[in-house]
Amino acid sequence: MRPILLSEKAGLPLRNYLETKGHIIISIGGTGSIAGAIATHPDLYGCALGGSLVIEPAQLAIIEFELRRADVAFVPGAPLPGRDYPGHAAYNAAAFGRYFIHNLAHTDGLLLNRAKELGLTLIDVKQGYTKCNLVLVSDDAVITSDAGIAASLAPYPMAVLLIQKGHVALPGFNHGFLGGASGRVTDAILFNGDLSRHPDFSQITDFIEAHGARAVYFKDYALEDIGSVIAL
Repeated sequence: MRPILLSEKAGLPLRNYLETKGHIIISIGGTGSIAGAIATHPDLYGCALGGSLVIEPAQLAIIEFELRRADVAFVPGAPLPGRDYPGHAAYNAAAFGRYFIHNLAHTDGLLLNRAKELGLTLIDVKQGYTKCNLVLVSDDAVITSDAGIAASLAPYPMAVLLIQKGHVALPGFNHGFLGGASGRVTDAILFNGDLSRHPDFSQITDFIEAHGARAVYFKDYALEDIGSVIAL
């Protein structure tokens, strides 16, 4: 069983799947510091690395009891420096394996220092919505639709699958991102919606299987970006 940070707007089939598997869901709602459809996105409020969650304090005030009850170690970072991008993306880093990837000029200071203390390889990218743009398949394999991120990762011993942009809903925006519609929980990459509708479905599932995981998706509804499925 794992504690899972999940948007309160996540699809019911995804939520039911996690509950059936015995995972503890910690629902993320808005705090007033982020507006619109992305206000409930977990990956805008926290980043898990080194066995603990670095979390934005306004969101922490809401879910602290649930984190403690689930025995999740956490450290409060700084309040979001702005309601708009890139200020509200301060926690939207991708931390996995030996890597920490973000637009480092906009990373929360405590989060960045934590990554340095852990000796993670820091990779600076232009995209502030970094985690949104990365499906973390394994410690050395990712999927992205962002060509800039893919180019930045090319020098590293990492497998990168570059897919087409779009094909993921996000109300109020032209489109969302596949990274924000997914998350790894144990050996499964979970997708919030019907991955089979994505034009790169075969490449995505083949890539996931080649890196020791399996794709789990739900045909009841279209893919929608919910700010990632974050297993703690």
